[in-house]
Amino acid sequence: MAESWQDASVRGVAMIENELVVRDFLEVWSARDSRQLIPFLHPEVVYSASSSQEIAGRARVLEMCDEVHRAFTEIRIALVTIAVAGSIVLTEHALHLRSDTGEGHWLRCFGSYELRGDQIVTWRQLHG
Repeated sequence: MAESWQDASVRGVAMIENELVVRDFLEVWSARDSRQLIPFLHPEVVYSASSSQEIAGRARVLEMCDEVHRAFTEIRIALVTIAVAGSIVLTEHALHLRSDTGEGHWLRCFGSYELRGDQIVTWRQLHG
């Protein structure tokens, strides 16, 4: 049976909301105040980066964010592409990191975010 227009509308609105959660999360992450990330992260969030082990739990993920924020004097994210499929949001973004020596580096990144409700439950990040 074909999906009704009402069901399609509800699903479409949910995907837009998921996209907005991730867009806002990336903007807040750049602000370098990990406490502001709390509402975005599910208590059981799991973070996985290309070069590290998984980090499980909101408190541990926030600690990792704090470590990154302390390591750099400037962090900026420039979103290039975003795609949504149900509860999954995929991003291509550029990450600008500046150290206390003044030297800055751009990294190309790909992110995968799975949402449960309005919180990120899985966050995968690939850096290149």
